[in-house]
Amino acid sequence: MKLAASDIGTNSIHMIIVEVLSQRNFDVIEREKEMVKLGAGVFATHRLSDRAFDKGLEVIQRYVRLAEQVGVDEIITAATSAIREAQNGEAFLRQVVRQTGLAPKIISGREEARLIFLAVRNSIALEDETALVFDIGGGSTEAVVGDRRNLLFSDSLPLGVLHLLDMFEDQGSVGREGRHVLEAHIEFVARQAIDQIRAMGFDRVIGTSGTIRSLGEAAYLEAGGDDLQSVNAETVRLKDLKHLTDELLETKVAKRTKYEGISDKRTDAIHRSGKMPDPQELHLKKSTFLSQDWSFLHHGFGVGQRVRIAHINP
Repeated sequence: MKLAASDIGTNSIHMIIVEVLSQRNFDVIEREKEMVKLGAGVFATHRLSDRAFDKGLEVIQRYVRLAEQVGVDEIITAATSAIREAQNGEAFLRQVVRQTGLAPKIISGREEARLIFLAVRNSIALEDETALVFDIGGGSTEAVVGDRRNLLFSDSLPLGVLHLLDMFEDQGSVGREGRHVLEAHIEFVARQAIDQIRAMGFDRVIGTSGTIRSLGEAAYLEAGGDDLQSVNAETVRLKDLKHLTDELLETKVAKRTKYEGISDKRTDAIHRSGKMPDPQELHLKKSTFLSQDWSFLHHGFGVGQRVRIAHINP
């Protein structure tokens, strides 16, 4: 049996195709990812732009054609923050149904957080540890605490990279006053979640998403690390990550690609994302950021897209 899973995300649209071997085993046949930036401008205008609307449909149509060529039996599709927030999000999904036959399910932020944690738990042996999982997406940042048996806490915060970009309306460098405003906003939005997480306690932090992977890789290389084939179990000092974030905030958008690991498609918004989560706020005791690159899961579909996972060891 062949299955495909597609994630219509705020930043990127993903699809993975697998051949199921047994209930928990499968072989990955194809992976696709297109950084459509469906949510660009959505959190300011509350609408998908014409460009994003048309590009999103084009990418999904291409994915469906690929799935048909491979001979998949079913395509599982979910849509997240941009579609939830956009006034024309339902119209976009109607066009998806009309043009491809797919019927994407809009999932809530809490459900997204739950699925992210299930995906991580299915990929990482937590043993007797309690893990704090962060996923910095385009529209929202999900925070989850759980162990190998139970999900203990979850929240979805409106702190995605494109959400912040729309709020602060500037892709350029950020001065001291702008940083204070950014930090104050993140603290205000995340304060209740951070307080609950600290009170609950955790043994390690796991970060997922392409944004975290890019920051981890760039910080590792900027600090003199060797070139990486993938970001997999490479340790980055938190002070290097913080240093990179400070530099990105001072750097003009056109020059951010000078940091190896940061693609030109991420330069508009990635400079603000390094402020989340703040390890000092979480009272982490050690100073290492362990970045790993895992495969075959994405948002808990059970089959999955490449998920970039970074560990911060308390």
